[in-house]
Amino acid sequence: MNSSKEYLPRIFQANIDRLYRRVIADSVSKLNRHGELTTGTAATMVEFLDRAAAQVDNYTHNEASKAFALILSASFERQIRILGTHWFQEPELSQVPTRSFRLLLPEMAKLLLVDLESDGIGDAIIENYLVANVVRHGDGPTCTILRECAPRLWQQEGVEYVDLLPGPSPLSELLLIRPSDLARYANAIIRFWGRADHHPFADAMAHY
Repeated sequence: MNSSKEYLPRIFQANIDRLYRRVIADSVSKLNRHGELTTGTAATMVEFLDRAAAQVDNYTHNEASKAFALILSASFERQIRILGTHWFQEPELSQVPTRSFRLLLPEMAKLLLVDLESDGIGDAIIENYLVANVVRHGDGPTCTILRECAPRLWQQEGVEYVDLLPGPSPLSELLLIRPSDLARYANAIIRFWGRADHHPFADAMAHY
């Protein structure tokens, strides 16, 4: 390995860490989110408006969380493709920009000696990738796959989310991304790059 690529995992890890701590976690923590929403007939107009405001708070929080999940996945995919341009030779090199992420990820992990099954980091990264696709495209094959492999993203403890769109809600609009999910995705990426870093003082521990 030459110096132009051997420290990329550490640089990528630091960039994801800063993105999560300074932007994602900080922004999400400043948004109002209510543990359980109250539904049913309100006794007064003030009570009705308070309930409506709480629903809007949780809806906005979820929209922001979905957008941040997309950012995390897109950032990691971009990093993987950048690293691929340093590792592969032709004819594989020219395929890096268009190769499916789900095929490229295990190939890069193998080259970097990263075990995707350890601590479930591979599952978390792929879940984040599927979430990002659902956020971009809505209902479709990816949404069906995600609901089959991660049904908890549609499960509620009590009522914590109400879709504000009229009519029957598409499955993609009922997807719930909580702060713990964002932390889990960020941790998986952090651990991936920590394990891909084979130099002294590499850090592959969970941070959040």
